Amino acid sequence: MIDLLIAGADNDLVVTTGDLTLVEASDQINQAIRQALGTFFGEWFLNNTVGVPYFQQIFVPSPNLDLVQANLLNAIQNVPGVVQIQSFAFDYGASNRSLDVSISVMTTNGQTIPVATTVGVASPTNT
Repeated sequence: MIDLLIAGADNDLVVTTGDLTLVEASDQINQAIRQALGTFFGEWFLNNTVGVPYFQQIFVPSPNLDLVQANLLNAIQNVPGVVQIQSFAFDYGASNRSLDVSISVMTTNGQTIPVATTVGVASPTNT
């Protein structure tokens, strides 16, 4: 698959010498996973059923961590190109309402790719 490359803390489109930059293969899957994890439920105006229920179930007082894990795994498994989640870890920061996620996935072409991202209410960042 091919997609437009987004980068930076603001997830801006990348323009190189006046042209939009494309991303493909494992880099595209990595980007798609970070986008899936960074989309809040109800955020996208074209389909308000898409996204992770951060405000509804995760960034709440005393969240159910099993439910948090299930929501994150579901978002990752629904990304095209992901065949299997090989490793998964998350760290919930209750004080600053943030979530650090580190995973490793097997793709349809047999590659294993690592993905790490932080989702937060104030300032989400991706790596």
